[in-house]
Amino acid sequence: MSQADFWILSIPSNGGANSDLQDDLDYSLVSGSTKLVQSVGPFNVPLFKVESLDVLINQNEQLAKQDAQFSASLSKIAEVIKSLVSPASDELKEYFLVEGKTPLEYITSFQWNTSRFRITSSITDILHNLTSEVLTLENDIRTRQSNFQQASNAYQSVQKKKRGNLSQKSLASIVRNEDVLLGSDYMTNIFVAVPLNAEKNFLASYETLANLVIPRSAKKLAQDDEYALYTVIVFKKSAEEFASKLREQRYTVRDFTFESGLRESEQNEFDDADEKQKHLRSSLLRYAKVAFSEIFQHWVHLKCLSVYVESVLRYGLPPDFSSVVFQPAEKAEKKIKEILNQRYSYLEQNTSRPSKVSDDMNANLNESMAGLNLHEEYLPYVLFSIPTKSFNH
Repeated sequence: MSQADFWILSIPSNGGANSDLQDDLDYSLVSGSTKLVQSVGPFNVPLFKVESLDVLINQNEQLAKQDAQFSASLSKIAEVIKSLVSPASDELKEYFLVEGKTPLEYITSFQWNTSRFRITSSITDILHNLTSEVLTLENDIRTRQSNFQQASNAYQSVQKKKRGNLSQKSLASIVRNEDVLLGSDYMTNIFVAVPLNAEKNFLASYETLANLVIPRSAKKLAQDDEYALYTVIVFKKSAEEFASKLREQRYTVRDFTFESGLRESEQNEFDDADEKQKHLRSSLLRYAKVAFSEIFQHWVHLKCLSVYVESVLRYGLPPDFSSVVFQPAEKAEKKIKEILNQRYSYLEQNTSRPSKVSDDMNANLNESMAGLNLHEEYLPYVLFSIPTKSFNH
């Protein structure tokens, strides 16, 4: 658990309320010269349908599996957002809101959404609904990201034509109608990028590099920091030889054929590619913002289910436990666990209570708990974390 985690703690309430546990932890963790947590708030868990022990154990396993999946989905969406919005931008935090609240505000004020996830449904059905909705959102994000990436690659490809030096960039915006010989059956233009430090030598030698080069036909069309762009008129039957000789001299022959309207066509291609990638980027960001909010809500609802199921497995029936949420101070996790372990050590000998509903089921719970590894680290109480480090801005 990292310093940015929220912790959800559940212990038997013995008929008490969340506020009693909250007061207890306020005294243990908040008061004093060194605050181990800033505050402790209630984490309200409704009563869900409880089925057989086998079903509870299976639900617990499925909840743990989907917990990891939901967390991974949120991390992927966070990466998408961060790849499109500058970390220095004030707008970044707006993409990590949950129903208009920060993750911190949402978690500490969490209430089960009964209109979307009816508590009259079975836990299995609720989990199925949560999972299917998250999967749909994740697939939609993946599709939108793929579409944007394709558009972005296409835009970069078109943009390369406008970038680079004269040995690389498109000549459509440079060569004009008056720069080329049009309508000749016998002669053609060769375009060549000449390094500036070789320009003098080129002008002195180009006429003799091949037969049938038109004397004094070299015309300088453009210059940048590295190259000068020339066109030379040659007879078509010697064009290949002339181009070969130019390459031998380390000049860059540009494969370019002038066409009327090419400049406008290339500009339109660039504008269309730019508009498309901007539109898809904007669409992806809007959807990622919605998806983050939705999946985060689903994730916290799943945590709520996990708290309920494991609390029933730990403490028995009927469900009677209190749960709170808090955020450990930096480097205080170890100390907090020491206090909690000492404060609730009695739970190790009292993992289940007498049941007014089903003595048989509680007996089965007691039998099964000894061999059931509910946590990678065994604790006498129920403790879940909500890692939010990647979403804090």
